[in-house]
Amino acid sequence: MRRIISWIFLLIGVCAFGQDGISSQFKDQRASDTVNIPSKKVKSKYDDDTSWVENKFLPDVLVSNNRDKLVYQSGLSMRSEGKYKTHWNYVFYSRVGVANQGPIAYAFLPQTKSFYYHPLSSSQTEAIYADIRGAIFYRPSKYVRFDLGMGRNKLGGEQQLLNERSLFSGDQGISNPYASMDIKFGKFNYTLLQQIWREKLGSSFTPKGNSTHYLSYQATDKWYLGLFETVVYQMKDTLYNRGFEVEYLNPLLFYRPQEYNIGSADNILLGLETQYKFKKGALYGQLLIDDFLLSAYKSHNRWWANKFGVQLGIRGWKWDYNEESLLKGFEYQTELNIMRPYTFSQVNPSVVYGNQGLPIAHPLGSNFIELYQKIYFSFKSNWYINSWLQGYVRGMDFTDLPNKSFGGDIYISYKYVDHEFNNTIGQGKTMQVLSIASQIGKSIETRQGALRFFIEPKVRITNIENHSLTNIYVTFGIQSSFWTYIDRRNY
Repeated sequence: MRRIISWIFLLIGVCAFGQDGISSQFKDQRASDTVNIPSKKVKSKYDDDTSWVENKFLPDVLVSNNRDKLVYQSGLSMRSEGKYKTHWNYVFYSRVGVANQGPIAYAFLPQTKSFYYHPLSSSQTEAIYADIRGAIFYRPSKYVRFDLGMGRNKLGGEQQLLNERSLFSGDQGISNPYASMDIKFGKFNYTLLQQIWREKLGSSFTPKGNSTHYLSYQATDKWYLGLFETVVYQMKDTLYNRGFEVEYLNPLLFYRPQEYNIGSADNILLGLETQYKFKKGALYGQLLIDDFLLSAYKSHNRWWANKFGVQLGIRGWKWDYNEESLLKGFEYQTELNIMRPYTFSQVNPSVVYGNQGLPIAHPLGSNFIELYQKIYFSFKSNWYINSWLQGYVRGMDFTDLPNKSFGGDIYISYKYVDHEFNNTIGQGKTMQVLSIASQIGKSIETRQGALRFFIEPKVRITNIENHSLTNIYVTFGIQSSFWTYIDRRNY
């Protein structure tokens, strides 16, 4: 029965190649600009007074090896998008299928990232997975936009197109409900984001709230600056159902004074980012501050509670557009990420900056230094090679020392700090990792959208406390453009 379900999902996806994803009402209004015809003028679907709906379906297949085991996910991706007149539009993504691998969102192994995961048998070797995301957008004017949806929010302005990771909020992990408001005025752009996360405590999930301010300033055509502020608060415990914190809904006030005003022990983080563009590239960086005491930093005593992270990167590109290939060229990227021990850790996991046991920011959490290098080539006929190298040193906690924390697991309470001073990155159970991989593939345009066929060999060398292990993985995939950027296992 499980095999039958798996094949059904795959066959539906393959059959979807031949279907026209645009509703019959709008088949003559495809994604082109306004076209001049001698007898009449045909409007583009993006004109203000148009309304339309599109539905697209493509297969979602990954097959790989997990050491001596063959793992897979086989299913269907769907994208639904629509617009109503000038002010309303929506986009909805989902994928559903059958997999024999767990939903471990940050594992280096082949994985099924999912919002919903239900085993098909008691052995839990196969399960139905589903990933759901999307949003409804309302634009009362060209300066204001409101969003209501389900997804993962990578925060920042133009930096979304630059940095591979984010020390503020990444696009990996499990989707969550959110609402946001985006306002543009002159060279400023302001975002207020409200999210609901949850943590599994015992046999049930406990909700927690997150409120974020992000203010960006486009100082010049080349220089960009962003300010980040976020707070995590407990929405419910055994004695008190707090719900949404109304004080944090005010878009004009800073969170720290509000926290003092309501007498809470909520978790507040601050951040600063910048980027500078040159002719064919950009320099960029982020600074994330959890807790910081300047006097302790000046004394060089490596106090555990000085918790912060730094990102520095450079990205460059050269692209050519022509009739034979829409996009031909290359891009490169080098990025350095550093996170101090105990960053993001709190006394209570209900206010940790994470969702369902996973970090919201960098996927490695804390207590690490990472160097990431990428180079991407796009050739004629839509062939491409995407190669990357990742090397990092990360300090983890010892499983046989449950009452001691060395700062690697953000969900372990800082009550268990092992030593107050002389804390260094990589302390504890030291892991050294080097991963080298390439994804070689071809993108094929169909009536349902772009579909990528690829093979991805990967070598991972791991050294933990002087014990080395080398693993080789080879992954084959057929995936739509809806999900390609999400499923790259580059960490």
